[in-house]
Amino acid sequence: MKSEFSRDLGRAITHINRIRKRYMAGRLAEYGLGGALYMYMLAIGGNEGASQDFLVCRFCADKGNVARAVKKLEDMGYLRREADPEDRRQNRLFLTERGKELMPIIGGYLAEWGDLLTKDMDEEELKAAHEIFRKLEENAKAATEAVKKA
Repeated sequence: MKSEFSRDLGRAITHINRIRKRYMAGRLAEYGLGGALYMYMLAIGGNEGASQDFLVCRFCADKGNVARAVKKLEDMGYLRREADPEDRRQNRLFLTERGKELMPIIGGYLAEWGDLLTKDMDEEELKAAHEIFRKLEENAKAATEAVKKA
């Protein structure tokens, strides 16, 4: 049962994530925000001055992919980079005014997605799902840490 659950859960999470990406890409197409770009913007918006390494850790992403995404967001005028005065090898990331203007739009589409995803679920089901996913995430992090130490 557990092996089936693990396979089915992985499949469901993957499918939900892919569908969310398509949904958000369609909603944000006019702004040029495909893939994870809007997620990087949200992370930077909530952590002004964060480094690219912060994004790498936050999203378990490849450094090269993050660097390319940051460059693209910079080229589109949504964020700016500043060299860290304490460590010139690090860049600090900040949303531009143009980027800040998109935050409520992105948030609105994510709220819309959440409403669509949880349609027909009552408060009890939402709480139970939240608790289950919190435990799954906790276990996944612990398993990853155990592998790192081995």
